[in-house]
Amino acid sequence: MDPQQILSSNIIEELGIELLPDDKKAALIASMIDLIQKRIVARLVEGLSEDDLGKFADIIESKDPEALAQFANSHGKNLEEITKEETIKLKSEMIERGKVIA
Repeated sequence: MDPQQILSSNIIEELGIELLPDDKKAALIASMIDLIQKRIVARLVEGLSEDDLGKFADIIESKDPEALAQFANSHGKNLEEITKEETIKLKSEMIERGKVIA
């Protein structure tokens, strides 16, 4: 499966867990979102100075996605691209693990 297909695929279907109760599926999706967000943050803070880390923390607290994207861009990082990459990476990992389990 190519990266664009992985990005647009339904992870619940890919894992074959459509019959799980909705609350379990929602919990899985929430956990995935949390992990992707942590991976994004890790990539964004990579190489930042102490001063920039403080600014980054302020932006995270403000929950302003536009400010976050601007901050990332000002440090040579593309937030949208990082988000896509980390989403594809996690979905690929989960699909591969699902194949091992099945």
